[in-house]
Amino acid sequence: MKDLHPGDGKIAEISGAKVALYKHIDGDGYFLNPLCPHMGCLLRFNGAEKSWDCPCHVSRFSFDGKVLNSPAFEDMVAERLEKVS
Repeated sequence: MKDLHPGDGKIAEISGAKVALYKHIDGDGYFLNPLCPHMGCLLRFNGAEKSWDCPCHVSRFSFDGKVLNSPAFEDMVAERLEKVS
């Protein structure tokens, strides 16, 4: 999380597991399941829109995992950490 600038997100590997990371401009960090809840495709961070986008079926999620566009109808599983460095 330290190598992320505020407003950035990325897919990282921690202890052998992939995780989606996002650092909000207020300093809060988000750890999210990087797989789309629709069909399990690995999401990609869209820096221009600050969203997690699914390359398989075009679902989109906000930086904190809320559904923006279907076909997904479930939010991503997310954990918020306040004021990370």
